[in-house]
Formats: sequence, C-alpha cells, structure tokens
Amino acid sequence: MKHKVIIIIYAVVLLMTTMSCKSQKFAGDWSGRIPRGNGSLALVFHLKQTGDTWQGTMDSPDQKAFGIPLSSVTIAGDSLNIAVKDLLLSYRGKLKNDSIQGEFRQGRFGTMMSLYRGLDAAKSYRPQTPQPPFPYDVIEVKIPHKTNGFTIAGTLTAPKDAAKTKGTVILISGSGLQDRDETIFDHKPFAVLADQLTRHGYAVLRCDDRGFGESAGDASQATTDTLAGDIESELAYLRHHYPRLTNKVFLFGHSEGGIIAPMVARRVGGVAGLVLVGAPSVKGAEILLSQNAAIDELATGQPQNAAKRAAMEELIRLATAPGTASDIRARIESYCRSNASMLFPQAMTDEMKEQGIKLMTEQLSNPWMRHFLSYDPAPLLDVASGVGSHPLPPTMAIYGGMDKQVLQEVNMSKMKFLLGTDTGNTPNKVVYLPMVNHIMQTAEFGTPDEYAFLDRTVDTELMDVVCSFLDSL
Repeated sequence: MKHKVIIIIYAVVLLMTTMSCKSQKFAGDWSGRIPRGNGSLALVFHLKQTGDTWQGTMDSPDQKAFGIPLSSVTIAGDSLNIAVKDLLLSYRGKLKNDSIQGEFRQGRFGTMMSLYRGLDAAKSYRPQTPQPPFPYDVIEVKIPHKTNGFTIAGTLTAPKDAAKTKGTVILISGSGLQDRDETIFDHKPFAVLADQLTRHGYAVLRCDDRGFGESAGDASQATTDTLAGDIESELAYLRHHYPRLTNKVFLFGHSEGGIIAPMVARRVGGVAGLVLVGAPSVKGAEILLSQNAAIDELATGQPQNAAKRAAMEELIRLATAPGTASDIRARIESYCRSNASMLFPQAMTDEMKEQGIKLMTEQLSNPWMRHFLSYDPAPLLDVASGVGSHPLPPTMAIYGGMDKQVLQEVNMSKMKFLLGTDTGNTPNKVVYLPMVNHIMQTAEFGTPDEYAFLDRTVDTELMDVVCSFLDSL
C-alpha cells in the first residue's frame, strides 16, 4: 500500500561536471533536472579534484537521496564522463560557458540534460502547493485522544463565514507515518486538497499521524484498527468545539485511509458521506501480491513468474503465522536470505540485497503489516452487510488507471459489487480516472519512482469529482 509499503529498488540519479585545462573551474556544486513525462527530477552533483584525480557525490533531493558516491569521473578537455555502476547510470557532457550540456542514461532510459553551477536548478517545482495569504481561516489545533490521553496536532481550514460552510471534511492518510500534508517528494497532496475544498466552501481537518510531526503517541504497535480510534477522536473534537462547521461531516480516506473511513463511519454514525481514493476492497495479502507483480512487470517488461509469486506468498504466510515478535522476524529473515536470488533482481549488488533483506524483514514483521495482510475490508464496505453499529453512508470510491499500488484491476469491480453501484439504485459511486496514479497525480507510468518526477501534485479532474460528489449529499 502506498509508498511506504513498497521497496523501491532503483533510485534515479545522475552526474556531473567537466573540466578543461583549468580544471578547478569544474570543482564545486552543479545542479539540473532530468525531464520525464509530465515533470522532472532534480539532481545535484558535487565534484572535487585531489591531485590528478576527480571524485564526487550526487544527490537526488526530490527522492531524499544524498551523498551517493560517483564510481568514476573522467575529464578530458571540455568533456566529462561519469558512471555510477550500482545504479546503471552514466552521464556524458561538454562544458559550455557556465553550463554542461550532455546526455543522461540509466538502464534503457536516456535523455538530454543540462547542469548549471550552484543549487538553484534543483529547487523543487510544485506549482499546486498553496501559498499565503489565504482567503479562509487557518487554525492550528491540538486534539486530545479520547482514550489514550496523548495529543494529536493538526490544521483546520475553514471559510471565514461559518454560517455558509457546507460541512467539514476529515482527511485520512495512507499507510506509514505521515505529516498532516501527506508530504512525499516535496508534494503535499493533503495541503492541496484542503486548499481546494476550503475555497469550495468546506472546512477541512488534516492531522499529523500519531508519533509523527507534532502529534504525540506511540505508532510502533499501532494497527489500522488502532488508527481508526485516532480519527474518532478528531471527529469528536470537531463536533464538540466547532458545532457550526459540523452540520455535515465527511471522511476522505486515501489508500489505507480508505479502509479506516468506513470503520469510523460504521462505529460512530452520523457521517454524511465517504470519499475513498485508491482504497483496497480485498485482503491486504492480495494487495501486496498484486502490487509486487505489477512493479516487477514494469521493471522487467515480463509478467512475474510463478516462482516469484510463490516466494511472496510464502513470505506472507510466515509473516501472518502465530509466534513471538522475535520468532516472526527470524523466520522472515531466514527465508529472505535463502531465497535472495528469487526475491531480488540479479543486477543488485550483495550490499543492496542485504539492505533489501533488512527492509523486507522490518516491513513484514511489524504489527501494522501483519494486521493489514490478514484484514478484509469487504464486510464494512458491503451495503447489504449488517456489520457495525451504523449503516454505510453514501460513498464514492475513486480508482486510478496508473495506480500500481492498489490496482484497479484487482479492487474496482469488487468495490462496485460491495457498494451496489451495478444496480443503479444507490447514491454510491465508483469513478475510474485512467491517468491517475496511487498518490493522486496525473501520471504517465504510475510507478513509485515516477512520483518525484511529476510537478503537479493532485489531478484536477479528481478534485472536481470530489467536490461534485460532496455537493450532491
């Protein structure tokens, strides 16, 4: 689910600088952007010369990757050649005045790229991120948890005229610890959504996850069920302190948040509607298996083989079988080591595989993941189900055709069945947006390594669909 559940094996990074006879001209920082599809990726290169030898490191700020060593730097006249063997990267360029003009390649991907002295060219371009002054109220809130006593920190945005407010939307983030803006690669999708919805007449609450940002609490043992209690606390706080804004309350759940939203609505009641974006409708185990297969196919150009699928199924079985925390970790790590050639690409170095084993062991053995793999969201989403204390409110589910984490092929038809949209006699809707990825961007490929390349944060059609649905309730 979402970006934290995925192991991204290939980072994208580039290279740098050139040298003429006066080689010290080329020492220092250089930056540029790799163009790709609907956006670009920032790169920074740091070159230095020691005697006759050139060395350097590179950063990919959008991907939060810094200090990656360059495996070779060759300068001849005004030409520069650089390689990063572990990442299958190369760059060849020529010095022209204060820039380097050249070609970047990684694997089969190649493009022209210019580097400029200094760091300015690497600044993120995120045109949708809202900037003050705002035409609405921005209120920082501290919310007491209803049972555990810790404080949840968040931001409430509200139209200046409370009497004309259409209702309040609570934004619920996906898996992994995230801040109130759901920040990823300098994108702030929840800040963008809050801004657009508030300009459209809705108050919006977005909060830091427990144990992250300014929110207190312990997230180490939290599960999806635990996190639903945090949202219940936010809802109770709003109803008590802002009754004029909460004549209607809506829950917007993204990814795992799309599991939490119906949990809360069924428990608490009085929720006017749900918006679920990239929400699972099948068990977490199937989400992880389908996600892994899709990313493998994109990386290799071939469908995932049966042996790799079987290995992933065995890992899930080991993760969900009974045992102490140490037992679970030990059996997952042992299996990963014994089957590393099957689980990881051949091109990975031993060091990269070791990091992959540690990360996979950590992810699959934590309480949240073990609960997620076994949890089936279908009963709470089924309009015909009597599960929970309250009926499911009117619900709209949105799936993106470029979502490679919660695949629409696996989840959308099941969601239509559960929400009863095939009958036509329901306020529920299932919307398909073919060019939208898992984190709500307009995408070209949909893979997690594309997220940082894209300049725009939230697909405009998605925002329009959300506003129209809320207005209809």
